[in-house]
Amino acid sequence: MNDKLFNGYGYVYEVYKTRSFSKAAENLYISQSSLSSTIRKIENRIGVEIFDRSTLPIGLTEDGIEYIKAVEKIMDIEHYFESHVQQLEEMVTGHLAVGGSSVYLSHVLTPVLSEFARRYPGVQVRLVEGSSQDLEKQLAESVLDLLVDNRALPQEDYARIPLIREDVLLGSVWKAG
Repeated sequence: MNDKLFNGYGYVYEVYKTRSFSKAAENLYISQSSLSSTIRKIENRIGVEIFDRSTLPIGLTEDGIEYIKAVEKIMDIEHYFESHVQQLEEMVTGHLAVGGSSVYLSHVLTPVLSEFARRYPGVQVRLVEGSSQDLEKQLAESVLDLLVDNRALPQEDYARIPLIREDVLLGSVWKAG
C-alpha cells in the first residue's frame, strides 16, 4: 500500500473548505498555480480526481467525497492524539506527603484524597500518621508537605487553611435527687 496517499491532505482540505483554489491558495500563503500543481500531483499519486473543476464553486467528485471523509477521520485522530499529548504535558506529577492523626486521615481526608487522586493520578500520596508534636517536627523538616491537625501552629511559620468546622457537644446525665 502506498503510505503517501494522504500526504498533503491539508492543501486538499483547504480547497474543499473554501471551494476555491484562489481563496485556498491565499489562506495557505502560496500561489494558485503552486496549489493547483500540488493538488494535481496528489490526484495523480492516489489515482483519482478529487475535485470536479467543471462546477463553480468547485465541487468534489464521488472519489473526492470519500477522500475528504477519510481526511476528516485522520484529522479527528490527530486531534485526539494532540489532546492526549497536551494532557500529558499539563499533568501534574510528583509526590505529596500528608501527615495527620488517625481520625483525620481516615475520616476527614478520605473523600478529599479520593477526589485528589482522580484529578491528579500522576501524584503519589503518602500518608503519615502520628502525634501532633511528631508531625509538626516532620513538617518543619520538610518530610511532610501538609499537616492536617487541630492544633494551632505558629502563624508566622505556616500557612493555614481551615478544612472543617467542628462542633463539640458536651453532655451529662442529670439525676434529680
